[in-house]
Amino acid sequence: PILSLTYLIYIAKYTGSRQQARFWLDQAVALDPHCEYPRMAYMGALEPRWGGSHSAMRSFAEETAAIGKHPKLSRIVRILNGRVFWDQGYSRFLRGDYVEALRLFEQAIAESDWSYFLATRGRLYQRVGQTELALADLSAALTRNPHSADAYLWRALALLDKRRTDEAITDLQSAALRGNTYAMTRLGHL
Repeated sequence: PILSLTYLIYIAKYTGSRQQARFWLDQAVALDPHCEYPRMAYMGALEPRWGGSHSAMRSFAEETAAIGKHPKLSRIVRILNGRVFWDQGYSRFLRGDYVEALRLFEQAIAESDWSYFLATRGRLYQRVGQTELALADLSAALTRNPHSADAYLWRALALLDKRRTDEAITDLQSAALRGNTYAMTRLGHL
């Protein structure tokens, strides 16, 4: 039921109902007080682009931390704290303010070396032409989460910049197998 409740939180987020998202989170926490995925989904519903705010995100991270010490919760609290910095950095990244985005991504990674934080910073490094740093971050992200279609795609693009086509094709195939349609298109072009 935890996975189903997580998906219900995502649905509530996409339909704009944070109250409904909170309802489903509370149901998940009642089943497992230390659940991770529903908390991650709910944090996403608190992002400004979904009608939330960074202060609401911080408050939720603090609320989760106040529950007490538990190994699962310690990990998720670090990620939740990092998500605030990541979200701020990602909005800067989208606006082309790469210096500030990098500073905020580094703060997110200081909180937690969660694979998505590393992958996004790798993407930023790729965008500014620091391909070796991009490859290092993307490889680290894939070590932590070998199922990330985005990280495979972004590493493939960095490998193509280095003219390492055979390795890039392998990563594009991995991204395509995980449903990334852009990777499928790039494979077709190659």
